[in-house]
Amino acid sequence: MNFIVLNFDTATEYRNSVCQIELSIVKNNIVTETKKWLIKPNSYPILENMYENGITAEMVKDSPEFDIVWNDIRPILENQLIVTHNAGFHISALRKVLDYYELEYPTFYHFCTSIVAKKTNPYIGIYVFDYLVDSFNIHKKSPKTVQIAEITKRILKDFSGDNIEEYLQSIGVNIGYFKNPNKFIPCLTKRTYVKKEDKYGLKDLPTDSSTHNPDSIFYGAEVVFTGALVSMQRKEAIKKVAIIGGIPSDSLKTTTNYLVCSNEDVKNMTPDKMTGKYKKAISFAAKGHDIEIIDELTFLENL
Repeated sequence: MNFIVLNFDTATEYRNSVCQIELSIVKNNIVTETKKWLIKPNSYPILENMYENGITAEMVKDSPEFDIVWNDIRPILENQLIVTHNAGFHISALRKVLDYYELEYPTFYHFCTSIVAKKTNPYIGIYVFDYLVDSFNIHKKSPKTVQIAEITKRILKDFSGDNIEEYLQSIGVNIGYFKNPNKFIPCLTKRTYVKKEDKYGLKDLPTDSSTHNPDSIFYGAEVVFTGALVSMQRKEAIKKVAIIGGIPSDSLKTTTNYLVCSNEDVKNMTPDKMTGKYKKAISFAAKGHDIEIIDELTFLENL
C-alpha cells in the first residue's frame, strides 16, 4: 500500500499558525523517506504551543513562511493518498493556512487513523495517538509520521487490493477528499441515524395494566434517564418503568418527575461534570417543579 502521512504543528490556537510540517512517504507499506520543515508562523514571535510541541521562536526566526515551503510540499501530496491522525486538526490546519495565504488546494484523498481504528479495532476503546502507539507496541523514538505509518499498517492489516475507498466504505468510513480549486470533503464515520423512539424502545412499550404497581414511586410518574447505568441498558430500564405503570421519556421537561443517574454520577457530581439534563433538572427544581434526581440504586429499589 502506498500513502503519505502528514502532520502539522501550530504556534497558537489558530490553525493557520503552522510552524512545522512533517511527512513520511510510504511505498509498499515501507517508509522510504521522512521530511520535516520548520516554518515561520504568521503569529511570530508568539508561539503559545511551544510547551506542547517544543518549537520556540528562536528555532523558526530564520525559517521561510508557509507559502514558500508549500512550493516543495504540494508536488509531494498531489494526487496521493494522505493519512493523518486526528484529521479534524491536521486537515483543518492545511485548509486554514492555504486560505490564509490564498493558495489553491491540492488534489488528494485522505483518511484519519483515529476514525478507521474505531472500526477495525473496536476492542481498544481509546484512539488518541499515544494510546494507539502503546497498544500496538510501536517504537516511540521514531518520527511521529513514522509512528502513524505503523498505526496505519496495523489497522489496515485486513486490507488487500487497490481500492482503499471501497474498503473504507465497507467498514463504515467515508474517505475524505481535497480538490483544486478549494473543494473539501472530510473523512467521516458513516452514521446510521436511529430515531430515539426506536433506539430506546419508546415505540414498543408494555401496555398491560395488570403489571402496574401503584405502590411504586414511579407509578404515574414521568421518568427520564441520563448517562449509562451499571445494572442494565437504558432500553431495559425504560421498559421496567413502563411495566410498573411509569411514564418513561427521553426528553427532560417541566412535567418530568424523576431523573435517574448512575450511582457514581450522583456521588461524585460537580458542576463541571453535570450533563445537560442534570443541569436542567436542577433549574426546574429551583423553579418549584416536582422533579427529583435519584441514583441507580434508588431506582432499582423502587421497581
